[in-house]
Amino acid sequence: MDDEYWTEDAGIDFVTLSRDRFTVRFGSDTIALLECDEVAITFSLEDADFERLRHVLQKIMRGYENRLNLID
Repeated sequence: MDDEYWTEDAGIDFVTLSRDRFTVRFGSDTIALLECDEVAITFSLEDADFERLRHVLQKIMRGYENRLNLID
């Protein structure tokens, strides 16, 4: 998947980060390719580690803030 289409947004509709869960929801083209609509990871972090994760995710999503859901 090395063409310009995939480098634009990797087929991601949105990313959600909550206190104990990180979810990536895929767009319809990616769903057809991967045969799944989302990936979710659950975790447990200390407050300081969670804030670092949140900060890094905000940097990664710079320019795509409309696809980032941060749940407190």
